[in-house]
Amino acid sequence: MRKWYCPHPDSGSEIINLALMSYCEARGIRLVRSRPYHKNDNPVVESRNFTLIRSYVGYRRYDTDAKFRVLKELLPLISQVHNYFISKVYDIDTPYNRVLRSLDVSEEKKQELRERKIGLSYLKLLQRIHYLQKNLDQAYKEKYNPVLKDDEDD
Repeated sequence: MRKWYCPHPDSGSEIINLALMSYCEARGIRLVRSRPYHKNDNPVVESRNFTLIRSYVGYRRYDTDAKFRVLKELLPLISQVHNYFISKVYDIDTPYNRVLRSLDVSEEKKQELRERKIGLSYLKLLQRIHYLQKNLDQAYKEKYNPVLKDDEDD
């Protein structure tokens, strides 16, 4: 699992509380917060979560290890599909193509991205995403609608 290095939660007390602050402080994690009364400080991430992530995983609360494992595999796949491939409505580029055109990115990094894209299959990514969405849905259903096991067989 990747290290949580700089969380940027909303400023509400339901998010930033003593438990979160203590957790971050004990692990040397820098906690950054939005400015009070400026709820649009982080509009790109908020919008992206609404339109992209929620379209794949819905609005359920995923709080078990089984769901975490599925999300851990699912979210990078969603990122790859949306960063390397695009369904063009307008004449826009993918983030991948914009990085390749950028003068601020080293040729070494660009080559690394080219090699990574060669190994990607849009169809395989979508198939895996759909499979993981079903797993996530199943994990949710098992938590809230557990199948009763027959104890008589034991």
